[in-house]
Amino acid sequence: MPPAEHPWVPAAIYLLYAKLEEDFGLARHAMAVYERATRAVLPTEQYDMFNIYIKRAAEIYGVTHTRPIYEKAIEVLADEHAREMCLRFADMECKLGEIDRARAIYGYCSQICDPRVSPRRRVPRPGRAAGVTGPRHADGDVGDGGGWAVRVPRATPVCPRG
Repeated sequence: MPPAEHPWVPAAIYLLYAKLEEDFGLARHAMAVYERATRAVLPTEQYDMFNIYIKRAAEIYGVTHTRPIYEKAIEVLADEHAREMCLRFADMECKLGEIDRARAIYGYCSQICDPRVSPRRRVPRPGRAAGVTGPRHADGDVGDGGGWAVRVPRATPVCPRG
């Protein structure tokens, strides 16, 4: 009698296979293995697998190549992990100087946040979170702002970090 088929494969198998591809194969094959792993592992392991995938992609290809990975992670992960990915993605965009992208990500993150979950935590202000201050970052739609590039209204929903 054949062994029972499992709908998932343990994450360790994918990690070992990706490491083998990195060491003896092509980096693009390793990235394909990580991508498959994010779909094949249990939902409880997906967040960790996406974190590993993002880290390895940043090390191999550079930070800008992680954008589609973040987008996919935000799309497929549960809300609690998607919020964390949104915050990390927006922080990365701020560090790259892509303030408009970070604003859009924070806007999306605010849609999946529930203010009843953790009323003490708020979405960080993109300008302050990245240390971006001063009028050189203003794009005209923020008013005088007192030197801040981004204004977040008081009605911004709460976004817990975990």
